[in-house]
Amino acid sequence: MSGNDVNDQSRVGLRGPIPWWAKGRIWIVTLLTLGAALTVAMYIWRVTLQRETARINSQFAQQCGVQVQNVEFRLQQSQNVLQFLRSFFAASEDVYRYEFAEFCQPHLASVPVVKFVAWAPQVYPDGFEAFSEFADRHGVSNFEFWEFDSEGVPTFVQTRPVH
Repeated sequence: MSGNDVNDQSRVGLRGPIPWWAKGRIWIVTLLTLGAALTVAMYIWRVTLQRETARINSQFAQQCGVQVQNVEFRLQQSQNVLQFLRSFFAASEDVYRYEFAEFCQPHLASVPVVKFVAWAPQVYPDGFEAFSEFADRHGVSNFEFWEFDSEGVPTFVQTRPVH
């Protein structure tokens, strides 16, 4: 027997040679099964993707909500301190440095968001020299009045009614 005889015999069924449509039927069934499996796999992948996306979005929204609440709370605390200071200045004609320090100390201790506040008194143009001497007596040597110009360069202040 030659190699061709074996191949010819394997193609012969009980009743004779296998027709072409029977061979094609096996391929069609195989392809349909493969197509169905791929369709089911794609459906499962799509559903899983949608669920994971929804879960991630929900988790992100929850975390952002917590962060936003935290920022809002801190801003509210800062605003409350500023309102206290505004009320303090509104209730007094002049606020002196020691009064400012005594008033601010308990508020700053209770609100860790605000790191510091500074006392800056009103100074009239005829009081520049007196204020410079006051600053020098309290440890600020060579004090000068200056401000930033439109380009951000420090310059001596222009005369105005109150500084």
